[in-house]
Amino acid sequence: MKTNVCGTARINRKEMPREFKSQQLERGEAIVFSTREMAAIKWKNKKDVVLLTTMHGLDFAETGKINRYTGQKILKPNAVKDYNQYMSGVDVGDQMLSKFHTMRRNKKAYKTIFFYFLDMMLLNSYVIFKSHKKDRSFHVHKQLLAEEIIDKYLPNNKVNKAPINDSISRYTGRHFPIRIPQTLAKGNKTSKRCVACLSKSIQRETVFQCHIFEVALCIDHFKEYHEK
Repeated sequence: MKTNVCGTARINRKEMPREFKSQQLERGEAIVFSTREMAAIKWKNKKDVVLLTTMHGLDFAETGKINRYTGQKILKPNAVKDYNQYMSGVDVGDQMLSKFHTMRRNKKAYKTIFFYFLDMMLLNSYVIFKSHKKDRSFHVHKQLLAEEIIDKYLPNNKVNKAPINDSISRYTGRHFPIRIPQTLAKGNKTSKRCVACLSKSIQRETVFQCHIFEVALCIDHFKEYHEK
């Protein structure tokens, strides 16, 4: 059984086609170079996007959107569409783990792999928990889970737990702004329209959203939205 891959790459990566650097594309255009096993695709949206894939050609698919200036349907390569569709969860997971990871520097490769799988298990358990309840942030979930494991398997070890009114409960049920997960096209400039501004007929983009409701909100209206 063959396993296919599809992912982004740097344009200056070793063995990348030289034409990618020299050939300038207009927005919506794409070029592809391929071997028997792999295709390298460069597509121009707001900026250049480069992908390596073993499962796509240079086929385009409709996005369901219309260009408001030309009235034409907006197309994008199937490789980009599939990447955006199936990698979004991975991007969000990486974003969450980047703030609260268990990884530590070490010289042993097996330790790195161990800590990676530990992070994945913690994240997956949190995703399952969130499907039933939505009143706990990721770092609080990790702390409570660690305390439960210690209580079960090391009952004789005393753990200095923070007062319930100070450390944990002040986060439980609260809402915090986080950055909107990046998309392939916009990168770290990914933004959405603030729903509070939109309700007031104000056109304003924001890079933040509520970490529980996942609603795009600018900082000016974050408190106002949650007090209604």
